[in-house]
Amino acid sequence: MLENTSLRNLGSVPVSASQPAGMNPRDGENFNKLQSQLDRLTDLHAGQAIEWPVVTRLSAAVLQDEGKDLAVATWLATALFNQHGLSGLVDGVHVLRELVETYWDDMSPPASRMRGRRNQMQWLLDQLTSALDEQAIMQMSAVPAELHAQMLEDWDALDAAWQAHDEEAPAFYGLSAIMRRLPVEQATDSTEPDQSTAPIQSQSASASAVPAATSAAMPAPQIASIKLPNGGADAASAVEHGLGSLHPLIAWLMQEQLTAPMLFRLNRICAWTALEQLPPAQGRSTRLPPPPGQLLDTFNQVIKGGEPEAIIRYAEARLASLPYWLDLNRASHMALTQLKASRAAEALVLETAHFMARLPGLSELTFSDGQAFADPATQAWLEALQASGSPDGTNSERDVVAALAHEAESQAVAGKLEEALSQLQAAVRGAESRRASFRLRLAQCRLIHRFDVKTDMRALIAPLIEELDIHHLSTWEPDLARQALELAAGIELRRRADGAEPVVPMLGRLSRVDVQAAWQLSQSTAD
Repeated sequence: MLENTSLRNLGSVPVSASQPAGMNPRDGENFNKLQSQLDRLTDLHAGQAIEWPVVTRLSAAVLQDEGKDLAVATWLATALFNQHGLSGLVDGVHVLRELVETYWDDMSPPASRMRGRRNQMQWLLDQLTSALDEQAIMQMSAVPAELHAQMLEDWDALDAAWQAHDEEAPAFYGLSAIMRRLPVEQATDSTEPDQSTAPIQSQSASASAVPAATSAAMPAPQIASIKLPNGGADAASAVEHGLGSLHPLIAWLMQEQLTAPMLFRLNRICAWTALEQLPPAQGRSTRLPPPPGQLLDTFNQVIKGGEPEAIIRYAEARLASLPYWLDLNRASHMALTQLKASRAAEALVLETAHFMARLPGLSELTFSDGQAFADPATQAWLEALQASGSPDGTNSERDVVAALAHEAESQAVAGKLEEALSQLQAAVRGAESRRASFRLRLAQCRLIHRFDVKTDMRALIAPLIEELDIHHLSTWEPDLARQALELAAGIELRRRADGAEPVVPMLGRLSRVDVQAAWQLSQSTAD
Protein backbone atom coordinates (compact mmCIF):
# COMPACT_ATOMS: atom_id res chain seq x y z
CA MET A 1 0.00 0.00 0.00
CA LEU A 2 1.29 3.46 -0.85
CA GLU A 3 2.25 5.87 1.90
CA ASN A 4 0.26 9.11 2.11
CA THR A 5 3.18 11.11 0.74
CA SER A 6 3.19 8.95 -2.39
CA LEU A 7 -0.60 8.82 -2.53
CA ARG A 8 -0.84 12.60 -2.65
CA ASN A 9 1.47 12.70 -5.66
CA LEU A 10 -0.47 10.22 -7.81
CA GLY A 11 -1.99 13.07 -9.82
CA SER A 12 1.38 14.33 -11.04
CA VAL A 13 3.93 11.49 -10.89
CA PRO A 14 4.28 9.98 -14.41
CA VAL A 15 3.37 6.37 -15.07
CA SER A 16 6.59 5.97 -17.07
CA ALA A 17 9.23 8.16 -18.66
CA SER A 18 8.15 7.24 -22.18
CA GLN A 19 4.40 7.60 -21.53
CA PRO A 20 3.84 9.96 -18.58
CA ALA A 21 0.04 9.65 -18.74
CA GLY A 22 0.20 5.89 -19.38
CA MET A 23 -2.45 4.09 -21.40
CA ASN A 24 -6.23 4.24 -21.19
CA PRO A 25 -6.90 1.91 -18.22
CA ARG A 26 -10.61 1.39 -18.87
CA ASP A 27 -10.27 -2.05 -20.43
CA GLY A 28 -8.07 -3.31 -17.61
CA GLU A 29 -8.98 -5.70 -14.82
CA ASN A 30 -8.46 -3.15 -12.04
CA PHE A 31 -10.79 -0.62 -13.67
CA ASN A 32 -13.50 -3.27 -14.08
CA LYS A 33 -13.15 -4.22 -10.42
CA LEU A 34 -13.46 -0.56 -9.47
CA GLN A 35 -16.58 -0.18 -11.58
CA SER A 36 -18.11 -3.21 -9.86
CA GLN A 37 -17.43 -1.66 -6.47
CA LEU A 38 -18.94 1.70 -7.43
CA ASP A 39 -22.02 0.02 -8.88
CA ARG A 40 -22.89 -1.06 -5.34
CA LEU A 41 -23.72 2.56 -4.50
CA THR A 42 -26.74 2.53 -6.81
CA ASP A 43 -27.63 -1.16 -7.14
CA LEU A 44 -30.53 -1.82 -4.77
CA HIS A 45 -30.00 -5.55 -5.11
CA ALA A 46 -26.27 -5.54 -4.40
CA GLY A 47 -25.45 -8.18 -1.83
CA GLN A 48 -22.53 -6.25 -0.33
CA ALA A 49 -21.73 -2.70 0.65
CA ILE A 50 -18.97 -0.89 -1.19
CA GLU A 51 -15.50 -1.65 0.19
CA TRP A 52 -13.74 1.71 0.34
CA PRO A 53 -10.28 0.31 1.22
CA VAL A 54 -10.49 -1.83 -1.92
CA VAL A 55 -11.46 1.24 -3.97
CA THR A 56 -8.48 3.14 -2.55
CA ARG A 57 -6.05 0.32 -3.30
CA LEU A 58 -7.28 -0.31 -6.85
CA SER A 59 -7.50 3.41 -7.71
CA ALA A 60 -3.95 4.01 -6.51
CA ALA A 61 -2.70 1.05 -8.55
CA VAL A 62 -4.39 2.33 -11.72
CA LEU A 63 -3.09 5.89 -11.38
CA GLN A 64 0.41 4.75 -10.50
CA ASP A 65 0.95 1.86 -12.93
CA GLU A 66 -1.66 1.99 -15.72
CA GLY A 67 -2.92 5.44 -16.70
CA LYS A 68 -4.16 8.82 -15.58
CA ASP A 69 -7.96 8.66 -15.51
CA LEU A 70 -10.37 11.30 -14.17
CA ALA A 71 -13.00 8.79 -13.01
CA VAL A 72 -10.42 6.83 -11.06
CA ALA A 73 -9.17 10.02 -9.41
CA THR A 74 -12.70 11.00 -8.33
CA TRP A 75 -13.26 7.50 -6.96
CA LEU A 76 -9.98 7.71 -5.06
CA ALA A 77 -10.98 11.07 -3.54
CA THR A 78 -14.35 9.65 -2.49
CA ALA A 79 -12.77 6.53 -1.01
CA LEU A 80 -10.20 8.52 0.97
CA PHE A 81 -12.98 10.74 2.31
CA ASN A 82 -15.09 7.76 3.38
CA GLN A 83 -12.10 6.05 5.00
CA HIS A 84 -10.37 8.96 6.69
CA GLY A 85 -12.86 11.82 6.83
CA LEU A 86 -11.67 15.33 6.08
CA SER A 87 -7.97 14.46 6.20
CA GLY A 88 -8.60 11.95 3.43
CA LEU A 89 -10.51 14.53 1.42
CA VAL A 90 -7.49 16.86 1.63
CA ASP A 91 -5.36 14.23 -0.13
CA GLY A 92 -8.04 13.39 -2.68
CA VAL A 93 -8.50 17.02 -3.72
CA HIS A 94 -4.74 17.42 -4.12
CA VAL A 95 -4.59 14.40 -6.44
CA LEU A 96 -7.39 15.84 -8.58
CA ARG A 97 -5.76 19.25 -8.79
CA GLU A 98 -2.44 17.86 -9.99
CA LEU A 99 -4.10 15.46 -12.40
CA VAL A 100 -6.07 18.24 -14.13
CA GLU A 101 -3.15 20.66 -14.12
CA THR A 102 -0.62 18.11 -15.42
CA TYR A 103 -2.51 15.71 -17.68
CA TRP A 104 -5.52 17.61 -19.03
CA ASP A 105 -4.62 16.85 -22.66
CA ASP A 106 -3.63 13.22 -22.09
CA MET A 107 -5.80 11.77 -19.32
CA SER A 108 -8.87 9.63 -19.98
CA PRO A 109 -11.61 10.14 -20.92
CA PRO A 110 -10.08 12.19 -23.76
CA ALA A 111 -10.67 15.94 -24.01
CA SER A 112 -12.92 15.29 -27.02
CA ARG A 113 -15.39 13.68 -24.60
CA MET A 114 -15.85 16.81 -22.52
CA ARG A 115 -19.38 15.87 -21.48
CA GLY A 116 -18.04 12.64 -19.99
CA ARG A 117 -15.46 14.60 -18.01
CA ARG A 118 -18.08 17.05 -16.74
CA ASN A 119 -20.42 14.22 -15.75
CA GLN A 120 -17.67 12.50 -13.80
CA MET A 121 -16.74 15.65 -11.91
CA GLN A 122 -20.43 16.36 -11.31
CA TRP A 123 -20.73 12.89 -9.77
CA LEU A 124 -18.04 13.83 -7.26
CA LEU A 125 -19.71 17.18 -6.53
CA ASP A 126 -23.03 15.43 -5.89
CA GLN A 127 -21.43 12.83 -3.61
CA LEU A 128 -19.62 15.41 -1.49
CA THR A 129 -22.50 17.91 -1.38
CA SER A 130 -24.84 15.19 -0.15
CA ALA A 131 -22.37 13.96 2.47
CA LEU A 132 -21.32 17.37 3.78
CA ASP A 133 -24.63 18.60 5.15
CA GLU A 134 -24.67 20.50 8.42
CA GLN A 135 -25.55 17.52 10.62
CA ALA A 136 -22.79 15.37 9.13
CA ILE A 137 -20.23 18.17 9.46
CA MET A 138 -21.04 18.51 13.16
CA GLN A 139 -20.11 14.84 13.68
CA MET A 140 -16.77 15.03 11.84
CA SER A 141 -13.36 15.37 13.42
CA ALA A 142 -11.80 18.75 12.75
CA VAL A 143 -9.02 19.08 10.21
CA PRO A 144 -5.81 20.94 11.15
CA ALA A 145 -5.89 24.57 10.03
CA GLU A 146 -2.86 24.10 7.77
CA LEU A 147 -4.47 21.17 5.93
CA HIS A 148 -7.76 23.05 5.63
CA ALA A 149 -6.01 26.00 3.98
CA GLN A 150 -4.18 23.58 1.70
CA MET A 151 -7.43 21.93 0.64
CA LEU A 152 -9.07 25.27 -0.16
CA GLU A 153 -6.05 26.31 -2.20
CA ASP A 154 -6.08 23.01 -4.11
CA TRP A 155 -9.83 23.22 -4.77
CA ASP A 156 -9.63 26.78 -6.07
CA ALA A 157 -6.67 25.81 -8.28
CA LEU A 158 -8.62 22.80 -9.60
CA ASP A 159 -11.54 25.10 -10.43
CA ALA A 160 -9.25 27.58 -12.23
CA ALA A 161 -7.42 24.86 -14.16
CA TRP A 162 -10.67 23.30 -15.35
CA GLN A 163 -12.21 26.61 -16.38
CA ALA A 164 -9.10 27.43 -18.42
CA HIS A 165 -10.08 24.56 -20.74
CA ASP A 166 -13.88 24.43 -20.45
CA GLU A 167 -16.35 27.32 -20.78
CA GLU A 168 -19.11 25.12 -19.31
CA ALA A 169 -17.18 23.88 -16.31
CA PRO A 170 -19.07 22.26 -13.42
CA ALA A 171 -20.06 24.54 -10.55
CA PHE A 172 -17.03 24.03 -8.29
CA TYR A 173 -17.85 27.14 -6.26
CA GLY A 174 -20.89 25.55 -4.62
CA LEU A 175 -18.77 22.94 -2.89
CA SER A 176 -16.10 25.55 -2.18
CA ALA A 177 -18.56 27.40 0.06
CA ILE A 178 -19.23 24.18 1.97
CA MET A 179 -15.51 23.43 2.35
CA ARG A 180 -14.95 26.84 3.91
CA ARG A 181 -17.37 25.89 6.70
CA LEU A 182 -15.71 22.60 7.62
CA PRO A 183 -14.55 22.18 11.24
CA VAL A 184 -10.96 23.34 11.75
CA GLU A 185 -8.77 22.47 14.73
CA GLN A 186 -8.15 25.35 17.13
CA ALA A 187 -4.99 25.80 19.16
CA THR A 188 -5.30 24.06 22.54
CA ASP A 189 -3.51 24.46 25.86
CA SER A 190 -0.53 22.15 26.29
CA THR A 191 -2.11 20.60 29.38
CA GLU A 192 -5.11 19.40 27.40
CA PRO A 193 -5.03 15.94 25.82
CA ASP A 194 -4.03 15.81 22.18
CA GLN A 195 -7.20 15.37 20.14
CA SER A 196 -5.38 14.84 16.86
CA THR A 197 -4.93 11.15 17.62
CA ALA A 198 -8.62 10.54 18.24
CA PRO A 199 -10.12 8.02 15.83
CA ILE A 200 -11.96 9.52 12.87
CA GLN A 201 -15.50 8.28 12.37
CA SER A 202 -16.08 6.96 8.89
CA GLN A 203 -18.13 9.22 6.67
CA SER A 204 -20.42 6.38 5.69
CA ALA A 205 -21.48 6.15 9.32
CA SER A 206 -21.70 9.87 10.01
CA ALA A 207 -23.56 10.70 6.83
CA SER A 208 -26.25 8.12 7.48
CA ALA A 209 -26.74 9.02 11.12
CA VAL A 210 -29.94 10.91 11.87
CA PRO A 211 -29.82 12.95 15.10
CA ALA A 212 -32.59 11.92 17.44
CA ALA A 213 -34.13 13.93 20.23
CA THR A 214 -32.75 12.82 23.60
CA SER A 215 -33.26 13.81 27.18
CA ALA A 216 -29.64 14.92 27.51
CA ALA A 217 -28.89 18.44 26.39
CA MET A 218 -26.44 18.97 23.56
CA PRO A 219 -23.14 20.49 24.82
CA ALA A 220 -22.82 24.24 24.41
CA PRO A 221 -21.29 25.08 21.04
CA GLN A 222 -17.64 26.11 20.77
CA ILE A 223 -17.37 29.08 18.42
CA ALA A 224 -14.08 29.48 16.58
CA SER A 225 -12.32 32.81 16.83
CA ILE A 226 -12.51 35.03 13.76
CA LYS A 227 -9.28 36.26 12.21
CA LEU A 228 -9.40 39.60 10.46
CA PRO A 229 -8.05 39.56 6.88
CA ASN A 230 -4.71 41.10 6.05
CA GLY A 231 -4.55 44.13 3.79
CA GLY A 232 -5.46 43.25 0.23
CA ALA A 233 -7.18 40.01 1.26
CA ASP A 234 -10.48 38.95 -0.24
CA ALA A 235 -13.10 40.53 2.05
CA ALA A 236 -15.88 38.26 0.79
CA SER A 237 -13.90 35.13 1.67
CA ALA A 238 -13.10 36.56 5.09
CA VAL A 239 -16.78 37.29 5.75
CA GLU A 240 -17.77 33.84 4.54
CA HIS A 241 -15.18 32.24 6.82
CA GLY A 242 -16.37 34.33 9.75
CA LEU A 243 -20.00 33.39 9.19
CA GLY A 244 -18.94 29.77 8.94
CA SER A 245 -17.77 29.93 12.54
CA LEU A 246 -21.43 30.36 13.56
CA HIS A 247 -22.52 26.97 12.24
CA PRO A 248 -21.88 25.14 15.53
CA LEU A 249 -24.25 27.64 17.17
CA ILE A 250 -26.88 27.04 14.47
CA ALA A 251 -26.63 23.27 14.94
CA TRP A 252 -26.97 23.73 18.71
CA LEU A 253 -30.08 25.88 18.27
CA MET A 254 -31.62 23.24 16.00
CA GLN A 255 -31.27 20.71 18.80
CA GLU A 256 -32.04 22.85 21.84
CA GLN A 257 -34.24 25.79 20.72
CA LEU A 258 -35.90 24.72 17.50
CA THR A 259 -38.41 27.58 17.32
CA ALA A 260 -36.08 30.40 18.38
CA PRO A 261 -36.40 33.25 15.84
CA MET A 262 -32.62 33.80 15.92
CA LEU A 263 -32.09 30.31 14.46
CA PHE A 264 -33.90 31.25 11.26
CA ARG A 265 -32.24 34.65 11.05
CA LEU A 266 -28.72 33.33 11.61
CA ASN A 267 -29.10 30.38 9.28
CA ARG A 268 -30.19 32.61 6.40
CA ILE A 269 -27.60 35.27 7.09
CA CYS A 270 -24.88 32.61 6.93
CA ALA A 271 -26.33 30.97 3.82
CA TRP A 272 -27.13 34.09 1.79
CA THR A 273 -24.92 37.01 2.85
CA ALA A 274 -22.21 36.25 0.29
CA LEU A 275 -24.72 35.80 -2.56
CA GLU A 276 -24.89 39.24 -4.16
CA GLN A 277 -25.90 38.44 -7.74
CA LEU A 278 -27.88 35.86 -9.66
CA PRO A 279 -25.94 32.73 -10.68
CA PRO A 280 -24.96 32.65 -14.38
CA ALA A 281 -27.76 31.25 -16.52
CA GLN A 282 -28.76 30.58 -20.10
CA GLY A 283 -32.40 31.54 -20.22
CA ARG A 284 -33.69 30.17 -16.94
CA SER A 285 -31.20 27.30 -16.65
CA THR A 286 -28.12 27.64 -14.43
CA ARG A 287 -25.17 25.27 -14.15
CA LEU A 288 -25.78 24.70 -10.47
CA PRO A 289 -26.19 21.00 -9.63
CA PRO A 290 -29.64 20.05 -8.32
CA PRO A 291 -30.17 18.52 -4.89
CA PRO A 292 -28.89 14.92 -5.12
CA GLY A 293 -31.65 12.44 -5.89
CA GLN A 294 -31.33 10.61 -2.58
CA LEU A 295 -31.55 13.88 -0.65
CA LEU A 296 -34.61 14.93 -2.67
CA ASP A 297 -36.35 11.61 -2.01
CA THR A 298 -35.66 11.87 1.71
CA PHE A 299 -36.93 15.46 1.76
CA ASN A 300 -40.22 14.37 0.17
CA GLN A 301 -40.54 11.53 2.68
CA VAL A 302 -39.98 13.91 5.59
CA ILE A 303 -42.62 16.28 4.21
CA LYS A 304 -45.12 13.44 3.77
CA GLY A 305 -44.40 12.32 7.33
CA GLY A 306 -45.86 15.61 8.51
CA GLU A 307 -43.77 15.93 11.69
CA PRO A 308 -43.03 19.68 11.91
CA GLU A 309 -39.91 19.29 14.07
CA ALA A 310 -38.41 16.76 11.65
CA ILE A 311 -39.24 19.00 8.68
CA ILE A 312 -37.54 22.02 10.26
CA ARG A 313 -34.40 20.11 11.24
CA TYR A 314 -34.09 18.53 7.81
CA ALA A 315 -34.67 21.75 5.85
CA GLU A 316 -32.57 24.03 8.04
CA ALA A 317 -29.63 21.61 8.11
CA ARG A 318 -29.41 21.74 4.31
CA LEU A 319 -29.97 25.43 3.66
CA ALA A 320 -26.28 26.36 3.86
CA SER A 321 -25.18 23.71 1.35
CA LEU A 322 -28.15 24.32 -0.98
CA PRO A 323 -28.88 28.06 -0.60
CA TYR A 324 -30.74 28.31 -3.92
CA TRP A 325 -33.17 25.49 -3.14
CA LEU A 326 -35.99 27.81 -2.10
CA ASP A 327 -38.41 24.97 -1.31
CA LEU A 328 -36.52 24.45 1.96
CA ASN A 329 -37.74 27.83 3.23
CA ARG A 330 -41.38 27.12 2.44
CA ALA A 331 -41.09 23.74 4.16
CA SER A 332 -39.72 25.30 7.34
CA HIS A 333 -42.36 28.05 7.27
CA MET A 334 -45.15 25.48 6.85
CA ALA A 335 -43.80 23.52 9.82
CA LEU A 336 -43.48 26.64 11.98
CA THR A 337 -47.08 27.51 11.13
CA GLN A 338 -48.14 24.05 12.32
CA LEU A 339 -46.28 24.65 15.58
CA LYS A 340 -47.86 28.12 15.88
CA ALA A 341 -44.35 29.57 16.23
CA SER A 342 -45.33 32.91 14.73
CA ARG A 343 -42.23 34.88 15.77
CA ALA A 344 -39.92 32.34 14.20
CA ALA A 345 -42.08 32.26 11.07
CA GLU A 346 -41.88 36.05 10.84
CA ALA A 347 -38.08 35.95 11.17
CA LEU A 348 -37.84 33.37 8.38
CA VAL A 349 -40.12 35.41 6.13
CA LEU A 350 -38.25 38.65 6.73
CA GLU A 351 -34.88 37.17 5.76
CA THR A 352 -36.36 35.36 2.75
CA ALA A 353 -38.09 38.51 1.53
CA HIS A 354 -34.83 40.48 1.81
CA PHE A 355 -32.97 37.78 -0.14
CA MET A 356 -35.57 37.72 -2.92
CA ALA A 357 -35.56 41.53 -3.12
CA ARG A 358 -31.76 41.52 -3.43
CA LEU A 359 -31.84 38.94 -6.25
CA PRO A 360 -35.03 39.65 -8.24
CA GLY A 361 -35.88 36.87 -10.66
CA LEU A 362 -34.14 34.18 -8.59
CA SER A 363 -37.30 32.12 -8.13
CA GLU A 364 -37.68 31.77 -11.91
CA LEU A 365 -34.33 29.99 -12.37
CA THR A 366 -33.64 26.25 -12.47
CA PHE A 367 -30.82 23.89 -11.58
CA SER A 368 -28.76 22.31 -14.35
CA ASP A 369 -31.22 19.41 -14.77
CA GLY A 370 -34.27 21.68 -15.13
CA GLN A 371 -35.52 21.36 -11.54
CA ALA A 372 -36.86 24.73 -10.44
CA PHE A 373 -35.27 26.64 -7.58
CA ALA A 374 -38.88 27.14 -6.43
CA ASP A 375 -41.60 24.61 -7.25
CA PRO A 376 -45.15 25.87 -7.98
CA ALA A 377 -46.12 25.73 -4.30
CA THR A 378 -43.05 27.74 -3.34
CA GLN A 379 -43.72 30.21 -6.14
CA ALA A 380 -47.18 30.83 -4.71
CA TRP A 381 -45.72 31.19 -1.22
CA LEU A 382 -43.13 33.71 -2.41
CA GLU A 383 -45.85 35.69 -4.18
CA ALA A 384 -47.69 35.85 -0.88
CA LEU A 385 -44.59 37.22 0.85
CA GLN A 386 -44.33 39.93 -1.75
CA ALA A 387 -48.03 40.75 -1.56
CA SER A 388 -47.98 40.98 2.23
CA GLY A 389 -45.19 43.54 2.09
CA SER A 390 -46.78 45.78 -0.53
CA PRO A 391 -49.02 48.73 0.36
CA ASP A 392 -52.76 48.12 0.16
CA GLY A 393 -53.77 51.69 -0.63
CA THR A 394 -54.09 54.80 1.50
CA ASN A 395 -56.89 56.89 0.00
CA SER A 396 -60.25 57.31 1.67
CA GLU A 397 -61.97 55.07 -0.88
CA ARG A 398 -59.74 52.12 -0.14
CA ASP A 399 -61.35 48.74 -0.92
CA VAL A 400 -62.38 47.28 2.45
CA VAL A 401 -62.33 43.67 1.18
CA ALA A 402 -58.87 44.14 -0.32
CA ALA A 403 -57.67 45.58 2.98
CA LEU A 404 -59.05 42.59 4.89
CA ALA A 405 -57.44 40.17 2.43
CA HIS A 406 -54.12 42.00 2.70
CA GLU A 407 -54.20 41.87 6.49
CA ALA A 408 -55.04 38.16 6.41
CA GLU A 409 -52.17 37.58 3.98
CA SER A 410 -49.79 39.25 6.42
CA GLN A 411 -51.06 37.06 9.24
CA ALA A 412 -50.54 33.89 7.20
CA VAL A 413 -47.02 34.99 6.29
CA ALA A 414 -46.36 35.40 10.02
CA GLY A 415 -47.36 31.78 10.60
CA LYS A 416 -50.94 32.54 11.71
CA LEU A 417 -52.92 30.85 8.93
CA GLU A 418 -55.74 29.70 11.20
CA GLU A 419 -56.22 33.20 12.61
CA ALA A 420 -56.16 34.68 9.11
CA LEU A 421 -58.86 32.30 7.87
CA SER A 422 -60.96 32.96 10.98
CA GLN A 423 -60.76 36.71 10.44
CA LEU A 424 -61.88 36.36 6.83
CA GLN A 425 -64.70 34.00 7.84
CA ALA A 426 -66.01 36.57 10.30
CA ALA A 427 -66.01 39.09 7.47
CA VAL A 428 -67.90 36.63 5.24
CA ARG A 429 -70.67 36.34 7.84
CA GLY A 430 -70.99 40.12 7.95
CA ALA A 431 -70.64 40.71 4.20
CA GLU A 432 -73.13 43.22 2.81
CA SER A 433 -73.25 41.74 -0.70
CA ARG A 434 -72.79 38.47 -2.56
CA ARG A 435 -69.88 40.04 -4.42
CA ALA A 436 -68.05 40.84 -1.17
CA SER A 437 -68.75 37.34 0.15
CA PHE A 438 -67.39 35.81 -3.08
CA ARG A 439 -64.20 37.86 -2.89
CA LEU A 440 -63.62 37.04 0.78
CA ARG A 441 -64.09 33.29 0.21
CA LEU A 442 -61.78 33.52 -2.78
CA ALA A 443 -59.18 35.15 -0.51
CA GLN A 444 -59.56 32.26 1.94
CA CYS A 445 -59.00 29.70 -0.81
CA ARG A 446 -55.97 31.62 -2.06
CA LEU A 447 -54.41 31.58 1.42
CA ILE A 448 -54.93 27.84 1.86
CA HIS A 449 -53.50 27.18 -1.61
CA ARG A 450 -50.38 29.20 -0.81
CA PHE A 451 -49.74 28.13 2.77
CA ASP A 452 -51.10 24.57 3.08
CA VAL A 453 -49.87 22.48 0.17
CA LYS A 454 -51.22 19.23 1.64
CA THR A 455 -54.90 20.16 1.37
CA ASP A 456 -56.75 19.11 -1.80
CA MET A 457 -58.29 22.45 -2.73
CA ARG A 458 -60.54 21.24 -5.54
CA ALA A 459 -63.56 20.70 -3.30
CA LEU A 460 -63.07 24.10 -1.66
CA ILE A 461 -62.82 26.07 -4.89
CA ALA A 462 -65.68 24.21 -6.63
CA PRO A 463 -68.55 26.23 -5.02
CA LEU A 464 -66.96 29.48 -6.17
CA ILE A 465 -66.69 28.20 -9.73
CA GLU A 466 -70.35 27.16 -9.58
CA GLU A 467 -71.34 30.68 -8.50
CA LEU A 468 -69.16 32.11 -11.24
CA ASP A 469 -71.20 30.14 -13.79
CA ILE A 470 -74.61 30.85 -12.25
CA HIS A 471 -74.06 34.60 -12.19
CA HIS A 472 -72.15 34.75 -15.50
CA LEU A 473 -69.23 36.56 -13.89
CA SER A 474 -67.09 36.05 -16.99
CA THR A 475 -69.41 38.51 -18.73
CA TRP A 476 -70.20 41.01 -15.97
CA GLU A 477 -67.05 40.80 -13.79
CA PRO A 478 -64.28 39.46 -16.06
CA ASP A 479 -61.47 40.51 -13.70
CA LEU A 480 -63.03 38.75 -10.71
CA ALA A 481 -63.76 35.70 -12.89
CA ARG A 482 -60.14 35.69 -14.03
CA GLN A 483 -58.91 35.68 -10.42
CA ALA A 484 -61.13 32.73 -9.51
CA LEU A 485 -60.29 30.72 -12.62
CA GLU A 486 -56.58 31.46 -12.27
CA LEU A 487 -56.61 30.08 -8.74
CA ALA A 488 -58.67 27.05 -9.82
CA ALA A 489 -56.28 26.36 -12.69
CA GLY A 490 -53.29 26.61 -10.35
CA ILE A 491 -54.95 24.13 -8.00
CA GLU A 492 -55.64 21.79 -10.91
CA LEU A 493 -52.07 21.97 -12.17
CA ARG A 494 -50.64 21.27 -8.72
CA ARG A 495 -52.83 18.18 -8.33
CA ARG A 496 -51.87 17.03 -11.80
CA ALA A 497 -48.21 17.25 -10.78
CA ASP A 498 -49.10 14.89 -7.90
CA GLY A 499 -50.57 12.41 -10.39
CA ALA A 500 -54.25 13.33 -9.97
CA GLU A 501 -56.50 13.71 -13.00
CA PRO A 502 -58.12 17.14 -13.48
CA VAL A 503 -61.80 17.32 -12.55
CA VAL A 504 -62.51 20.35 -14.75
CA PRO A 505 -60.18 21.78 -17.41
CA MET A 506 -59.75 25.07 -15.54
CA LEU A 507 -56.76 26.24 -17.54
CA GLY A 508 -58.87 26.12 -20.69
CA ARG A 509 -61.68 28.00 -18.99
CA LEU A 510 -59.25 30.65 -17.80
CA SER A 511 -58.00 31.11 -21.35
CA ARG A 512 -61.52 32.09 -22.45
CA VAL A 513 -61.32 35.03 -20.07
CA ASP A 514 -57.60 35.86 -20.19
CA VAL A 515 -55.34 34.02 -22.64
CA GLN A 516 -52.19 35.72 -21.36
CA ALA A 517 -52.89 34.76 -17.75
CA ALA A 518 -53.52 31.14 -18.79
CA TRP A 519 -50.32 31.07 -20.82
CA GLN A 520 -48.23 32.56 -18.00
CA LEU A 521 -49.65 30.07 -15.50
CA SER A 522 -48.94 27.13 -17.82
CA GLN A 523 -45.34 28.33 -18.25
CA SER A 524 -44.76 28.74 -14.52
CA THR A 525 -45.77 25.11 -13.88
CA ALA A 526 -44.29 23.58 -17.02
CA ASP A 527 -41.16 22.41 -15.22
